[in-house]
Amino acid sequence: MCNEKNCIGVIIPAGGSGSRMGGVYKPLEKLYNKPMLFYSLDTFENCDEVAFVVISARDDKVSEIESLCKLNGYTKVKKVVTGGKDRQDSVENAFKCGLFDDESIKYIAVHDAARPLLSLEMVKNVFSAATEKGNAVCACRVRDTVKRTDSCDIVTDGVDRDGLWLIQTPQVFEKKMYADALEKAKNNGFTATDDSSLVSADGVKVHLCETPSYNIKITYPEDVFLAKAVLKMRGEDI
Repeated sequence: MCNEKNCIGVIIPAGGSGSRMGGVYKPLEKLYNKPMLFYSLDTFENCDEVAFVVISARDDKVSEIESLCKLNGYTKVKKVVTGGKDRQDSVENAFKCGLFDDESIKYIAVHDAARPLLSLEMVKNVFSAATEKGNAVCACRVRDTVKRTDSCDIVTDGVDRDGLWLIQTPQVFEKKMYADALEKAKNNGFTATDDSSLVSADGVKVHLCETPSYNIKITYPEDVFLAKAVLKMRGEDI
């Protein structure tokens, strides 16, 4: 297990359109008194293993995020870059910004900007698992009954939920492992919805790290109410 401080570089893709939230730019949408993005930044800022954070933002938000991070004292946010046409391109743009060439960076962690309920305990657990196994991905077990339907939404059969997981972030990988997976995906024209799929496509076995189900991604307006309830329950400075 790696016990080094400052050995992990974090990428936060924040270039989405927020279409399912009515077109709002989610990373800067406020939960209580601060933008959604800042809750995750607070966690990474207080984590010894994190060397720096690179944010990949929508082009028209790059300057605003840079200014807000500086104004609010986020010293680990070293660069805000322009995102790409999709999530994978946005992550790649951040990865190729030059900071990750530092040999002291052993691992890459990718975290969704719209997952504000990340805790320091979750981060420590997934980092520990990744440094032991080479990679680790936050996830929670499926708890509800799962059904498969046809094109008319008629149930055709049930799905055994044993062994089914909902994938979350952060997702953490050895730097070379991740670089190789990115390069292979680009060469093969392969696009994935998450980084664990990139690594799996390169033949790597991906390890899951169980995290709470409330580590949700804010996707729909009702998710904001759930996030606020969790923050209030945790008694954080909201």
